[in-house]
Amino acid sequence: INVSATSNKTLQEIIYEITRVLQTNNIPHYYDGNSTFECECLDNKSSLRFQIEICHIPRLASYGLHFKRLYGGVWNYKKICTKLLSQMSI
Repeated sequence: INVSATSNKTLQEIIYEITRVLQTNNIPHYYDGNSTFECECLDNKSSLRFQIEICHIPRLASYGLHFKRLYGGVWNYKKICTKLLSQMSI
């Protein structure tokens, strides 16, 4: 399951928005300072690790978000990504 989105906002606005939504949902994360967020969701039943990568789209002069599951259940991943994207104002 591939989850992605595009935005015309600036890079700083996108970084702020991703950080805000991850903190709101209490999802531990690490931002590499370049373009990737490493995220991990732990609960009693399962664990999920995923990345959110900010990709520059030069021809459209915009940015894209690419979500990538690293570990954990597919349906839990889809549910989390859908929830995060719906809370972002990108």
